[in-house]
Amino acid sequence: MGRIAEAQYQLNDAINQLNSSMTKRKDEINTRMDSLSETLSTFVKPHTLEQIETMTRMR
Repeated sequence: MGRIAEAQYQLNDAINQLNSSMTKRKDEINTRMDSLSETLSTFVKPHTLEQIETMTRMR
């Protein structure tokens, strides 16, 4: 394999690894966002906006 072909192979391999890593990270972030959304919805449902604002000011 020539030097250029070897360099192209290495570059493509690095790009594939980066894409894989970014996809994994994106999935982790989406999972955390889903969990946060679920947590927020269970918190917000039983409280009115006014109660939430009052609790926020008290802190």
